[in-house]
Amino acid sequence: MRYGRGMLLGVVLLVLLARGTSGTELRVMMGLGEVEWQVMRTRIFPPFEAQHGVKIRGIQVEAADAVKKVVALHRAGRMQVDLITQDVPLLYPLVAAGAMEDLSAYKTEIPDSALASLTPVGTIDGATYFMPYRPNVQIAYYHAEKFAAYGMQPPETWDALLTVAKRLHVAERIGRVLLHGALDLNTTTHLVEFIWAAGGDPLVLNDAGSVQALTFLQQLAPFLASETRRATWNTTNAFLATEGVYVARNWPFGVRLLVQQAGRRRSRPTMAGAAPYAKPTCWAEK
Repeated sequence: MRYGRGMLLGVVLLVLLARGTSGTELRVMMGLGEVEWQVMRTRIFPPFEAQHGVKIRGIQVEAADAVKKVVALHRAGRMQVDLITQDVPLLYPLVAAGAMEDLSAYKTEIPDSALASLTPVGTIDGATYFMPYRPNVQIAYYHAEKFAAYGMQPPETWDALLTVAKRLHVAERIGRVLLHGALDLNTTTHLVEFIWAAGGDPLVLNDAGSVQALTFLQQLAPFLASETRRATWNTTNAFLATEGVYVARNWPFGVRLLVQQAGRRRSRPTMAGAAPYAKPTCWAEK
């Protein structure tokens, strides 16, 4: 399923589960950080509760675990959740299990202000099961002091990324550029975006764009940080915080963690330049 490139795989959608609300309590399952929960509890939930006369009970469950939990509850006939937020890659398993309610009749309720590219993502086999909730896009982090010391600029093309990776590998005798390589959905996200940036189709994989992307990644691999094999959206923050890597790509929530919790002000996030970041990849194609 293709969707708006600027949204990436990190798009989060709001979905309705099988009917089971208690009437006075709305049970909402989301995978959020504590700071995000604070925003929901202080700014989002209260006005909604006042307007609709319900009490919201938030349930913390990560995206992958949410699929297992919802499917298990549905099969047991004991659905205990009314609403769930979910990552795009994990939508279909919920629909395939029959755990989701068809919301096609409510499609007209999607506001015009919603990004147009989000709505088609929630439509599976002609039925709308998911409503747009929150777009997300990854950004690049780089170690500002190290780049200044080596006289380098943040890479904005594939060639520049390869040059930076080689330069750091030679200077420090170890890889300092990180990709998500844990062989899970994080890796899939990176790979798909490189393929898209080269004009390829990740569902084909042997087309010209896919071959170009995979060939480039093969060239880049020898100069990547060893932490790449363990890098996910979660562990990347730790690698940046300990300054084990100087270039990495991750979700924006890491900015707060790095600056406020880890006290790192030298690893700067950047969205500079439309070419590397407006597309669904950190760096533009060659």
